[in-house]
This record gives sequence, C-alpha cells and structure tokens, in this order.
Amino acid sequence: MKVVIAEKPSVARDLARVMGAKEVKDGYIAGNGYAFTYAFGHLVQLCTPQAYGYNSWTISNLPIIPANFKLESKKVKRDGKQMDDTGAVKQLNTIKSLLEQAEEIIVATDAGRKGSLSFVISTTSWVQRCHLNGFGFQVRRIRPLKKVSQI
Repeated sequence: MKVVIAEKPSVARDLARVMGAKEVKDGYIAGNGYAFTYAFGHLVQLCTPQAYGYNSWTISNLPIIPANFKLESKKVKRDGKQMDDTGAVKQLNTIKSLLEQAEEIIVATDAGRKGSLSFVISTTSWVQRCHLNGFGFQVRRIRPLKKVSQI
C-alpha cells in the first residue's frame, strides 16, 4: 500500500477523491492501493524542561539549551496539569500504523518549511528505525507543478 501524508484533512480528502479512494476510516481514507492520512494542527511539540531534568522554571535554569532537542506528543492543560492531547496521540498512532504497512510513502505536505517539518517531525524517528532494520520502501515528495510560460 502507498501511504500519502497530507498536512491537513481537507487536502487528504481532495487527494483521495482524485485517486478514487472512498473508504473513510478513523484518521485516514483508503482505496485503490492508497491510504491518505494527515496531520492537523500541531501533533507534536518540544519537550518541557522536565524531560531534561529541570523540575521548574527558574531564572537560574535559563537559558535551557539541551544538547539534543526532544519531541513529544502535543500536550494540553487540564486542571492545572499537562496531559497528552488524546486526539493528537490517536492520529500519531494512526500514522505510525499506516507507515508500518507502507511499501511507499508519498509526502504531500506544503512545499515550504512548515509543511516539510510536519512530515519530518511526525515520521523521522520511525523512518530512521526502518532503514536501520532493513525495511525496504521508498519515500517520495509531491512537488508543485512548475509554471509553464506561454509562447
């Protein structure tokens, strides 16, 4: 199966419609050998200072510049506590599950830095692990069509 990752649900729906995929699933649309999935908003964020061993924000701890920045699923504040955003975690798990089944990954995010970052952040560690473990699949990028000048 070819997995197409879009930046938002509306783009995934449009791509699926064009490719004839009509089976709406939880977090993706499938059909004709494709699965069209998507991000929405921010699915991941930089880890909080606690992930680096800082228990609180104090002036003496600043600036906090870790050797390697870590990422975690999006958090929301409920009752004064940071908790996982269940919608973000669910979609990340859907993307992970689809990538595990993929024979090819097609990146259909915006061509700019933000769109590319959406794909990289949500999939990089998984793709790197697959390459290390010898999985064979291709990652392609959909490029915008170049404007053809009229003669």
